[in-house]
Amino acid sequence: MDPARIRETGAEEADDFAIIPDAAIAIEGSRIRWLGPRKNLPQSPEKLARQIIACDGRWITPALIDCHTHLIFGGNRVAEFNLRLKGIPYAEIAKQGGGIAATVRATRSATEETLLASALQRLDLMQAEGLGTIEIKSGYGLDRENELKMLRVMDRIQNARPIRVSRSFLGAHALPPDHDGDHDSYIDWLCDEMIPLIAAEQLADAVDGFCESIGFSPGQIDRLFRRARAHGLAVRLHAEQLSHQAVPPLLPAMGRFQPIIWNISRMRMPKLWPRLARWRFCCPGPFIPCAKPACRPLLR
Repeated sequence: MDPARIRETGAEEADDFAIIPDAAIAIEGSRIRWLGPRKNLPQSPEKLARQIIACDGRWITPALIDCHTHLIFGGNRVAEFNLRLKGIPYAEIAKQGGGIAATVRATRSATEETLLASALQRLDLMQAEGLGTIEIKSGYGLDRENELKMLRVMDRIQNARPIRVSRSFLGAHALPPDHDGDHDSYIDWLCDEMIPLIAAEQLADAVDGFCESIGFSPGQIDRLFRRARAHGLAVRLHAEQLSHQAVPPLLPAMGRFQPIIWNISRMRMPKLWPRLARWRFCCPGPFIPCAKPACRPLLR
């Protein structure tokens, strides 16, 4: 063993998280060549490594991954929290021009530089907590100009910070007002114009969609995802947040689908959870500070 460096951790009591107390890690280049209890090293660290980094009293762990973020947006929706704490449903807030629509208006009016600066401020806080990989969604532009603006900000974030960025095109986040309530024509536009453009110019890694009563139907999302996969893009899904309609109809055609499951009732959980296999990810966090829906039983 000829590692370039050996990193030593301080002695701590192990627990159920498989912590190795008084451990050593041997690193060669960018690869971990050995790890385990320091007492199991064949020789002392000084004889094995050119450089030793003492990490006494510290915890060494892989960097964290945040697989679902809306990091880039304009404005804020602080005023809506009071409404939701009073029990006003999110769907009702959205119908009154709040929710996604409010953030779309603020994001469209923001410059690319403003969006980049605010996103980097948020990201710096997340990296300080140990984040090493982040998924970022668009979805607050909902037209060609502003969706591309958000995707450009993602690329600039990747170049500005030492972090891996997974880019999701969330054009099917909500129906923009200029489509006059015609969801099908908007999905047609996404399929015929935006997805081919994004795939050809490698502007995103995946396509996301919001399958909900205030979003898009399972049939519309299915059509969007099939077009995305035909262009070599992975797919991700927002589902089950406000109603229970999306997951079962889409399961037979999922393929490489990677759905984000928001709020599955306890009655449906035992039936759906095993079927989702490696794609499952439950995200009850947005509802914790709100009166409805009750997500604490799900956390238990």
